Amino acid sequence: MRNLAVALLTLSLIGGSALAQQSSPLVEQINNGNWLSDEENQEMLDELYYTRAVHAYMSMLPALNVIEIG
Repeated sequence: MRNLAVALLTLSLIGGSALAQQSSPLVEQINNGNWLSDEENQEMLDELYYTRAVHAYMSMLPALNVIEIG
């Protein structure tokens, strides 16, 4: 599900360029050839930022524990 969200986010972010307006098999497969609406695009961005924040927090926990021991 996360990979699909990232793929949709990437496709929606490049949707404004002339090159991206050309139909591609990936776009047709993921969203039936339609670009995401602004609301869906914002939801995907929010989810991406949240996932990155959780990943950063979880990856820093071991380092913080080592600093606390010293």
